[in-house]
Amino acid sequence: MFLQGLTTKGYGRVFAVNHLGHFLLTNLLLDKLKAQSAAREVRIINLASEAYKFGSLDWDNLHYDPDGVIQNIKVYCDSKLANVYFTSELDRRLAAYPNITTYSVHPGLIYSELFVNMPETFRKILLFISSPFLRSTEYGIQTTMFTMLDEQVKPMSGKFFNDCAMEELYGHARDDVTGSKLWQESMRMVEFD
Repeated sequence: MFLQGLTTKGYGRVFAVNHLGHFLLTNLLLDKLKAQSAAREVRIINLASEAYKFGSLDWDNLHYDPDGVIQNIKVYCDSKLANVYFTSELDRRLAAYPNITTYSVHPGLIYSELFVNMPETFRKILLFISSPFLRSTEYGIQTTMFTMLDEQVKPMSGKFFNDCAMEELYGHARDDVTGSKLWQESMRMVEFD
């Protein structure tokens, strides 16, 4: 959050780090994960956020260098919506591999370095207001560990988890056409063949 500037490819850094990095790494590993799934279960877990609820995907302005607090929050929310769509679309594309499951998770509001690049005054105010609700990183990892280890989540592949439970996605995060379009655009952006 609050990453200024563009990558060398001209993409907004927040979108590149939060979405394109996950997307590219997963696709680079996908053949190995498919091969491994013949012998054992594979789970792909993407760290998303409840912030997806406030995100949107503007195809004319999918990524950009945000200016100011509001745009920084907006681009973060948009990138987290992209994480949710990526997870759902990956699940659809891996339907022929029942031993591979995918999950997007919200770790909760945890005390981390997420706010390190915020303007100092805004960061202090936000930390003061949110401090009673901040979780330790040990607590924040619980939902990720749950989707990684618990057998009951296997039939819930492609879903979003919060507080160690599946949570229904908001309507704007459940469109298969948007998921497919984001996949194609992400493939173009990372120049993956």
